[in-house]
Amino acid sequence: MRPPRPRPPPAPSTASPLGIGARTLLLVGVALLLGLGAVGAHVLETTPASLRPLAVAAGLATFGGAALLVAAEVALLDRPAVAVLASEPGERLLRLLIGAGLAAAVAVVAAARPRRATLTAAGAAGAVVAVLRAGAGHAAPAPVDQALQAAHILAVGGWIGGLAVLLVALRAGVPDPVRTTRRFSATALVAAAVVVLTGTLRAWSETGGPAALAETATTAYGRLLGLKVVAALALIALGARNRRRSLPALAAGDPAPLRRVGTAELLVALGVFALTGALTSVPPRPTDAVPVRPPAIRAEGLDFATTVRASLSVTPGLPGSNVFALELIDPDRGDPVNADEVSLTLEPVAGGVPAQRVELRPSGTAWRAESSALAIAGTWRATVRVVRGSQAVEVPLVVTTRVDGARSSVVEAPGQLAITTIAYRDGTSAQLYLDPGDPGPNQLHATVFDAAGEELQILHPTLVVVAPDGSAARADLLRFGPGHVVAELDLEPGMWVFDLTGSTPGGGSVQATLRARVEPAP
Repeated sequence: MRPPRPRPPPAPSTASPLGIGARTLLLVGVALLLGLGAVGAHVLETTPASLRPLAVAAGLATFGGAALLVAAEVALLDRPAVAVLASEPGERLLRLLIGAGLAAAVAVVAAARPRRATLTAAGAAGAVVAVLRAGAGHAAPAPVDQALQAAHILAVGGWIGGLAVLLVALRAGVPDPVRTTRRFSATALVAAAVVVLTGTLRAWSETGGPAALAETATTAYGRLLGLKVVAALALIALGARNRRRSLPALAAGDPAPLRRVGTAELLVALGVFALTGALTSVPPRPTDAVPVRPPAIRAEGLDFATTVRASLSVTPGLPGSNVFALELIDPDRGDPVNADEVSLTLEPVAGGVPAQRVELRPSGTAWRAESSALAIAGTWRATVRVVRGSQAVEVPLVVTTRVDGARSSVVEAPGQLAITTIAYRDGTSAQLYLDPGDPGPNQLHATVFDAAGEELQILHPTLVVVAPDGSAARADLLRFGPGHVVAELDLEPGMWVFDLTGSTPGGGSVQATLRARVEPAP
């Protein structure tokens, strides 16, 4: 039950030219790095100096592709770079950029000293970037899909990147070109088989299998996938031609067919890389073109003298970067309130981080700001400060972050307590209930379960209770089990909010929120 970091609004379904170019360049760089490691270090019997420019190109393409990919995401989402990189998919992009930078540094070392050890290190760095690339994107793939994608990129690098290394080495001259080419051919054959297998499994997973094939074929993704399949078959055919005809010609002393067909393979592979970059920019299944507006959390309150009503909206309401939109209304006339300055101070009720101040800017009749002040999951005291001339008023509010994708259900039966179950995307869940649920003394029970239904230990549990009047305070907790905590409470009639936060032994975070109306028994 790990509240995800905020995600940017859904990206448009159209492919960004900058994004396609960035992904293509990144794939080229990774393939060359992998080729240097697989072929340059372990197929070639010597390491010719002609591999130096190729190593430099590999490093530049890898880092340049990753940097352009970050720029493309920022431009596509039309949000500040800091906000994009602070989100969950942005963190994956940042890790990719760091990995690409380190890979570029290793490639430079390999270019300066092209030895078996340095080329192997370049290949290993390319493998790391391939794994990071497999997990980067707007939504992290499932572990199996991520492993398949990483294996697919690694095999492509060994095949296509290795072919580029081989052609450069042959042109520079190697001791036994026929033997070297045969060794590469055996490696390429295995790599091509892995490419076909992993590519088929990934396409199956992305499209939903044969049953969804007709539906997928009507989409941009389906058409691009069809073109990629045709190009991949052309690559296999060219590889087979090289193996059957160019190798015998090379053995007879004529390297021209191998160079000609190998160059054609590289050009077709470049087209495949571009199609791959486009495929990752469009949804695999039909979808509505209208993006869904991310949900928000809201809070409303009055200042002590009831001269200003503040209505606050926080989007998407997850820990991390959020857009704060505030409306100031005269409670008597209902008109917008003019102000010279408006700020927002946020302080977690449970503590953990210092109070955060957010300066809001006028936007039409409202005030807006984008900030990462909601740094942790839980309930926050929000104080709106409104300055008008020489006077200032403060409006106290309370906001509770939400958990993306959580589903809540309530089981009620006559004569029994109402039990609320909150299910989370990772399969974990929480059950909360009030006993007896009437005004007066109550016990709040909260139990956390893992995906197998076993009690999940919760560390450092904290319960914040928001009363009907909007005041918020921490409550003392008793532990009844590893994942079962209880609070003794005295409740008055009205709507209450109970927000439990904590952590798990594996380093995950926990947040379970119950909203319950306490009423006298009929």
